[in-house]
Amino acid sequence: MKKQVLQWFLAVLLAAALMNGLCFVYYRPCGRLFRDMGTTESVWNPGSYIVSGTEGYAFYTADDRGYLNENLPLADSYVIVRGASFTQGKEVPYGYRYSDICNKALSKEEGRIKVYNVAQEGEYLPKLIKGFKALTAEFPGADTIVLEINATEFSAEEINSAINQREFDNSCTGKNLYVNSSSKEKMKIHIKEALPLISLLKYQYNLYKEKNASEDIAYAKSAIDKDVKTDSANKSGSSEKKVLDASGNTNSPYEQAINTALSLLRSEYNGNIIFLYHPNVSITEDGLMVPIKESTTSIFKEYCIRNNIIFLDTTTEFINAYNQNFSIPYGYNNTTPCTGHLSKEGHKIIAKVLLEKLQKLGK
Repeated sequence: MKKQVLQWFLAVLLAAALMNGLCFVYYRPCGRLFRDMGTTESVWNPGSYIVSGTEGYAFYTADDRGYLNENLPLADSYVIVRGASFTQGKEVPYGYRYSDICNKALSKEEGRIKVYNVAQEGEYLPKLIKGFKALTAEFPGADTIVLEINATEFSAEEINSAINQREFDNSCTGKNLYVNSSSKEKMKIHIKEALPLISLLKYQYNLYKEKNASEDIAYAKSAIDKDVKTDSANKSGSSEKKVLDASGNTNSPYEQAINTALSLLRSEYNGNIIFLYHPNVSITEDGLMVPIKESTTSIFKEYCIRNNIIFLDTTTEFINAYNQNFSIPYGYNNTTPCTGHLSKEGHKIIAKVLLEKLQKLGK
């Protein structure tokens, strides 16, 4: 009996080892370094690689700063692209993200990056605001900052709390964070990287929970960015009680919060600020693609204009691309159409819109 149990145990152990080995070419996240002072709440372990096969398929290596770019110096003046996992784009191969496409088109210096991607999972609008001041300090040579969003509906409380921004300290770059990490922290990172099967099981479990908790089309994004509550997209400022501002105008708490936040961003940075908006979409029973509208998008756009901030909306381009050749901006052949992250087509469409704007700005 003991011999049989031992054989079973060895068989399970062998199977687990085999599955873990396969994960190195299917789903292999690298360790994250968390920080209090920096553009994002965390960066990737520099030099480590990521394999992503749960949506599309791609391979990336984190650069010395801890972001997913080629490990090259920046150009003398450059564009910073920041956002959530849509912009991070590790579901498509390097070169197919909209930031990569723009970088290739705009780069004039061989071996230097013109459009640099600093996106991290879960970095939606409130976190973009919270990390903006640190962003301008971490990348002082940026002449344009692009902030990708696919939702504008957040509570006034979430927006107001983001106004208490993070600072930046040079000790919090990816390379310095790792060097200054304790032996215990480094060990945790290396264990995570050596046992990708555990990360895959966690990912699948979180995906299962999200699918059972909600039928919202963004469930795939929510499973990956589990630290962000999906119901934040349902919190609308349009239903809040109207109040009078100092000028006697009637504004909702949401409008007041957005105006305060955007005014703050404008005061902290003299270069171009672009909010790059791409809506969620769905296919109707008639086979038409329609955007999933938010009640706050027009309000957000209005306050961008008031604060001399560019609001770049890709809705029309998404619909036109679908009508012309049935291009769907979200989803892969191993996922449900119109769900999850941006596809190659989605990145391509966004790249065209953003590139045209950047070229008009003289980039």
